[in-house]
Amino acid sequence: MRAERYDMTRYHGLNLHSYWYRSTIEFRYHSAVLHKMDEAMQWIIFTQFLVELSNGTIPVVDYYPKANKWMQTIYKIYLAFGHKDRINGLRPDKPQSTVS
Repeated sequence: MRAERYDMTRYHGLNLHSYWYRSTIEFRYHSAVLHKMDEAMQWIIFTQFLVELSNGTIPVVDYYPKANKWMQTIYKIYLAFGHKDRINGLRPDKPQSTVS
C-alpha cells in the first residue's frame, strides 16, 4: 500500500490531493503551454481568478457574448453564487445565450 501523500490524484494538472495533505491546491501545467500561447494565458487568468475567489474577493469581470471557455466558466460560477452584479455588461432583461 502506498503512503497517503502519494495518492494517484496528485498527478493531474489540478492537484486537489495537496489540499488534504498540505492545505494547498496546486495548479500545474496546461496542455497548451507549448503550442497555444493564448490558451495557456487564459488558463493562468482562470487559475488566478479561482485564487482570488477563494480569498473572498469577487473581481468585476466584463461580459463578452463570445468569450472563451474559461470566461464562460467564470460567468457560470458568478451566476451560480448570485454575483450577477459583478459582471459588467450582462443585461438581466435580455436572455444570454452563452451564459445559462
